[in-house]
Amino acid sequence: KAYEIVKRLKDIGQLGIVTLERGNVCTARGDLRGAEKGYRESITFTQASGDMFTLARAYNNLGDIFLQRRDWAAAISNFEMCSGIARSIGNHDMLGWSLFNLGEALAKKGEIDKAEAACEEALEILSKLNDRTGIAGIHKNLGIVHSMRGDWKKADKSFAESARMEEEMNTPHARAETYIEWGLALAIKKDMAGAREKLKHALELAEKIDAKEFARRARDALESLK
Repeated sequence: KAYEIVKRLKDIGQLGIVTLERGNVCTARGDLRGAEKGYRESITFTQASGDMFTLARAYNNLGDIFLQRRDWAAAISNFEMCSGIARSIGNHDMLGWSLFNLGEALAKKGEIDKAEAACEEALEILSKLNDRTGIAGIHKNLGIVHSMRGDWKKADKSFAESARMEEEMNTPHARAETYIEWGLALAIKKDMAGAREKLKHALELAEKIDAKEFARRARDALESLK
């Protein structure tokens, strides 16, 4: 309804915000195609209106859609667009989160040095803002980075810190994801018993909170260990 109202009023700025929120609703429902459509529309409207903050948010959220699809190159491109805009408008919160997301996409693509640099900058920014949710997520990403380098001691330390903070904050969705990534890292290390333990914990958490996507990922990862 809000979309139809602002469309009739030809309010380009509000259309940018409404289509962004429509994308967020689709994301929450797991409708990635609908989410992508909403974010792309928001980008078109906000580019026309000059609402740079909403434009940055739209690029960040679109990057997250590609991250979920494992399209690392597209995710990186959108997170870089977001971070560039965030720098230009001096929005440290958005810059920190875009670099946090960029770090994960770069790590998954295998660009380890760039991933670590993005994570370290994000950690510095979000620490100053005392954004504990973001800080915990960055530790998870650094765990991925260290595991891809084969530095298992640092990897375990980063994953453990992420899980500890997420338990403290009572953010079970994030903690389930951390345990999935931790389990996958241990599988790379060939520590199958450790990997199974972390992935089972992730599955239990995901099922408890009815997080279907995380439960599917944990089950798939456990199945791959057999």
